[in-house]
Amino acid sequence: MALWSYKITQFLKATIKLLILALAFYFVAVHWQKAQTQAHYDPIILSKVLLSYLNIAILLLLTIINWGLEGLKWRLAVSSQANISFGESLKQILSAHISGLITPAKVGDFGTKALYYPKEKRKKVFWLSLLSSWYQMLATLLTAVIGVGYMIYLYFPTYLLAYLLVVVLSLLCWRHAPRLIEGNQRIKNSIIYLKYRPRFRVRPQLGRALLGWALLRYIVFAHQFYFLMLVFDVGLSYWLSLALISSIYLLSSVLPMLQFFDVFLKSSLAVIVFGYFDIDQRSGLLIPLIMWLFNVVLPILPGTYFLLRLKPQFKSDIKWL
Repeated sequence: MALWSYKITQFLKATIKLLILALAFYFVAVHWQKAQTQAHYDPIILSKVLLSYLNIAILLLLTIINWGLEGLKWRLAVSSQANISFGESLKQILSAHISGLITPAKVGDFGTKALYYPKEKRKKVFWLSLLSSWYQMLATLLTAVIGVGYMIYLYFPTYLLAYLLVVVLSLLCWRHAPRLIEGNQRIKNSIIYLKYRPRFRVRPQLGRALLGWALLRYIVFAHQFYFLMLVFDVGLSYWLSLALISSIYLLSSVLPMLQFFDVFLKSSLAVIVFGYFDIDQRSGLLIPLIMWLFNVVLPILPGTYFLLRLKPQFKSDIKWL
């Protein structure tokens, strides 16, 4: 029964992805001719502006800050297991980035990080890596809740009260669900609960700190996306642009796929969302592509070097706690 449930879930996910891609191609086909006739769009001038030294420098700087924040977040996440330097943290996340590209839901990312630690610590490190990724997803979810609420306020104000009610009820369920689980004696006395809860309990201070770093990282790559929207002269207001960005990243996070091909999903979603606002469809295709090149492809270079030098049994200067 569980196998059939898993197969049905995977089939539904694949169907949703295909529908999104089909809708994106539809928007491109319908609006491409219209975009060709827009007088303000000059591919030659746009390429010169986009490829200017200043724009490339800004994009590189934001990429470096983005990965630097991820390095600080990982150093904090694993601090209960090892006292590692910022440079060591960057080496671990960049080498793990390569493995995450070719595995669903970035499973290879978690496993590669664990290889840097002694065998007896790998389960906990794997869990901490998953936890760090979860808080990044939570930051995306929180910003998307605000972004979607802002768009409802602008375009569907009659539904705003219902949306706020759903958000409040969801927050109440989120807050009280752990108490309900702990109050259930059958769950509380189970072997799995007694064995794994103390081992994988998250300190509130650590959770808040990880969420803070995740929010900072989200702010950086959201504004990198917004900077490209300015370059492509999308013409939307600052807050509406951030709301659209949060919606695109939320939808792409809910539908996981190989990170190496994640650019196709984000481009498809951007085309659909931009099409609703009658924005040039080529912007929806090119902006996620440029984001992917700077934040996913570019880190492959140092990540490959560190991955090739990875020796699971190596001795380093890490101080084990």
